[in-house]
Amino acid sequence: RYARKQLCHDFRWSSANIHYFVLGRWNKRFKDRPELFGIHQGKRQCGRYPYHLPCLSNPEVKKIIVGDILKMIRDKKLEEKAVIRLFSDAPFHRCECPECARFTSDNDYFYGFIVSVWEEVKKSYPKTRLVVQEKGRSHNSPPATGDLHGVVVDIATGFPGAADYRKAQPLFRQWRERGALPTVRLYVRYPKWGSCPIINPHDVAANLRAVKDLALGQRRSDCGNRGSYKIPYAYVALTNYVYVNCLLDADADPDALIREFCEFMYPGAAREVAAFYAWMEKRRTGITMGDNPYLKCYPYSALDKPFAMLDAAAEKCTDRFWLDKLRAAFDTFRSEARSLQGLTAHVEANARKKERQQTEFR
Repeated sequence: RYARKQLCHDFRWSSANIHYFVLGRWNKRFKDRPELFGIHQGKRQCGRYPYHLPCLSNPEVKKIIVGDILKMIRDKKLEEKAVIRLFSDAPFHRCECPECARFTSDNDYFYGFIVSVWEEVKKSYPKTRLVVQEKGRSHNSPPATGDLHGVVVDIATGFPGAADYRKAQPLFRQWRERGALPTVRLYVRYPKWGSCPIINPHDVAANLRAVKDLALGQRRSDCGNRGSYKIPYAYVALTNYVYVNCLLDADADPDALIREFCEFMYPGAAREVAAFYAWMEKRRTGITMGDNPYLKCYPYSALDKPFAMLDAAAEKCTDRFWLDKLRAAFDTFRSEARSLQGLTAHVEANARKKERQQTEFR
């Protein structure tokens, strides 16, 4: 049981220990020095996201940020192992001043500034590393100048919403060619999915296979807390098991891994639990970021079948320690789905009505 419990804890290849943000900070700290703020929507401000970046062409801005980071490193006693991260990690709005407008590339404007700050910090602490995140919208390519050896770039491939993860391949190549170490940022679940049993080992395997030999590893698993939700370990162990194995071997067969996992975790009932996982994965197919799984994938009216699968597994399992945890988690989920039954029925009725209308139109 101890060995089973150790499977696939939340793991990360690289994480920052020095976080430097201006959002919600500089507007108070430098309220009497508006020249440091970027021009957003026609006025200098450090406002709400995304209108918070300072004027990156102002030399004083860089001087302040470098000084702040050096102090943070000293205060935290991280002189030998600092890993810094700057600003927000999502699309930004650049300053509208004439000096900033001279940058024709957002990549050089944003990442070029960050790399220049990092280079200044390394003059005092040469072992400092830099982490940046690329979400594939505003700032996707590396800057044209600067040494990127020692930079880890966390690249989101669009998973689990994207259908073709290969579209991210050029981005991985660009960063690698510039000397950076790319990692894959995998979002197993979007916030709206809450603590639902999102089971998608085949998609995970396909995602990692698509970036084979392009990425160092990945920094997201589906375990523990995600925002305000506590994800039951019994839900995520299978997907994380496939994660680990496909990280080590991108060509690994997910079906073989699922069989191996079920035989280890649910002795005597591997086939029955594998059928449960397959049913849950199939129901999840096609869900998008804005969908509510309780309504689109797992309405209460559809959950009798997987529940029966777990009951059948319980009759055969010779060590029910982890199976009982899986059943308990699923029973809680089923109760939540039941409380939403009225809303689910309303959504399903509207869907059937729309389908009838489309059929009549055709």
